[in-house]
Amino acid sequence: MIDFRPIELSDKALFDKALAGNTIASCDYSFATIICWRDYFSTQVAEVEGFVACRFTDNDGLPSYSPPFGQGNKRAVIEALVADARERGDQFRIGAATRELFAELDACMNSTLRVEFQRDQYEYIYRRESLATLSGAHLQAKRNHVNKFHRTYPDFSVRKIDESCIDDCKQLYIKWLSQISNRDADLSELHSEQISVGYALDHFAELGLMGVTLWTDNEMIAFAYGEMLTADTFLTHAEKALTDFDGSYAMINQLTAKMLADNVLYINREEDMGLDYLRRSKMSYHPAFLLEKGRIYLLEK
Repeated sequence: MIDFRPIELSDKALFDKALAGNTIASCDYSFATIICWRDYFSTQVAEVEGFVACRFTDNDGLPSYSPPFGQGNKRAVIEALVADARERGDQFRIGAATRELFAELDACMNSTLRVEFQRDQYEYIYRRESLATLSGAHLQAKRNHVNKFHRTYPDFSVRKIDESCIDDCKQLYIKWLSQISNRDADLSELHSEQISVGYALDHFAELGLMGVTLWTDNEMIAFAYGEMLTADTFLTHAEKALTDFDGSYAMINQLTAKMLADNVLYINREEDMGLDYLRRSKMSYHPAFLLEKGRIYLLEK
């Protein structure tokens, strides 16, 4: 049985090495994602056959393994994880599997695997330039929101997230939470998100995060932060805005895209978790494509 242990912030160097050169633009290939949500998923980590792997409790309450992080032939690590699942009496599953990962693992395992894709886990990938300029008829409504914000709050200011405004970000999250909790929302999941956001803000520099805030009348009304996930893709971890200020979400979305260098081609805005209002919002920005994900299983004999 593999000796999995609770994941810690000190494991960042281990993940940085394992994920060096990663080209899969999924949020599940981010150490910040994994560590910030460790309590929610009960995440544990181990080094297995030269790779880094995690064991966690998936959304359906059953144990799963992460994709193996690292370079080289993955057959040995998959066989080790299969053996570990059998020893524990669990069904072998790899969560957060992209088509790219499935093709690679299925080839090295001689077609003994199957994958079930799950729409609620698909990640939304946008062209950075599209979000920065909001050009085109399909984004006219978003431009209207931004233009109205400029007219309504002409003295707004923009600041990057640093130590001086961490507490302001936390306070804004609490204000946002009081607004969103009146909707048909999963309050337990929102509580877990608050823990995740708090952890990210407390370890902002250590996790290599970067972000932007929006202010008017010396009050923060929106913030967003994330990290470079691959050489050309930025991952947005969190984006929160007070809806009392019309256009605040459209503004912080655009400001995030404008914050990034021109060589950043894409922005990953993560999943919609099957929530209708989130799916409508994410689709309204017209993603370049959806990154399909699902679970990998062994074929039944």
